[in-house]
Amino acid sequence: SSLIDVEAASAPPDGARAVVTKRPEERRGDACAVLQKVGETLSDDGVVVDCSGASPFSVGDCVLLSAEGDLPTILARGGVVSVQADKLSIILRGSSAKPLPSTLRVDGDGGATSSRSQKAALTELLTSENDVRDLIIAFREPVFDQQLGQKWLARVFDGQDWAPPRWGGPGTAASLLARDFGQLNEEQRTSVHRALSAKDYCLVRGMPGAGKTQTAAFLVRALIAGGSR
Repeated sequence: SSLIDVEAASAPPDGARAVVTKRPEERRGDACAVLQKVGETLSDDGVVVDCSGASPFSVGDCVLLSAEGDLPTILARGGVVSVQADKLSIILRGSSAKPLPSTLRVDGDGGATSSRSQKAALTELLTSENDVRDLIIAFREPVFDQQLGQKWLARVFDGQDWAPPRWGGPGTAASLLARDFGQLNEEQRTSVHRALSAKDYCLVRGMPGAGKTQTAAFLVRALIAGGSR
């Protein structure tokens, strides 16, 4: 939970800067408003900025605060904590880069995820009984079915059972997959078979240059050829 708070307080990503360089009239369909700052208060969770004016935002939305101008500058990042008829309250994530002016432009931060939703997901993971919790939190070992992997390879190597075009196009033809599988080294072939045998997940590790990318590329082709999405 503390790490989520640290991430939320970090500087906005570069992609956010492209958002505020658009004029409000150019952001059709996007959340954007020019509001008047009416006050700032310090709460236990941070600085809360109160603004007046109509806006399209809802409680929980992540927003970017900037100053209008020829070169708009992101001053702060925050989250909407209260919405009334003509008033909006935003809690800042971290400190403002500069003193906030009386007129603020507020843009929806589509690239951000609400820290509240992240914490809710983390709580769900830690408290619910499910396979994901057992695998990640309880370190349950993955389960493999060797016959499953053998059947999958046999299916994608057998061109007779598949009327053309195969799933994925020419790059997943049975003859090409069989040829490229034969060009993998023993460890790569073992990794492919192991991954296709996994009933939950398979972790492939190796030193730089060991061939992990080549193994992953073949796996993707084999999975697509077999109809996996």
